Amino acid sequence: RRLYRTGESEYLLNRNVAIGMGADPRTVYRHGAKTPWERWMDRQTFEAQLKHEGYDEIVVNKTPGAKFNPQHSHPYDVKAMVLKGAITLGWDGETRTFTPGDIFTMARGCPHTETFGPEGVETLFGRKHT
Repeated sequence: RRLYRTGESEYLLNRNVAIGMGADPRTVYRHGAKTPWERWMDRQTFEAQLKHEGYDEIVVNKTPGAKFNPQHSHPYDVKAMVLKGAITLGWDGETRTFTPGDIFTMARGCPHTETFGPEGVETLFGRKHT
């Protein structure tokens, strides 16, 4: 696991999960960010970025109410932005909660759990199958 720090930003790399964190909830901190849109993100820009990065399926997913998904993995890469509510991901003995404006990525095959807050969660996410 590596934690990168640049100014007010942190970027945690933990095997297959990359997490952006910052003082401004709209801020995406990606190690090696190469374009301005990787730093300041809104829903429309995030969707454009997913298309640009080759995510072949872009979906808004709504999970109402509290829910727990036991450990599983996906056969595709995921990049997601939380729009409403909260989701907690667990992997490699670590957990992290994401709230509106937070963005995370997960590589295909990464075993993880998902816990949704009492209000549920709405996420905009891309799936990359190739």
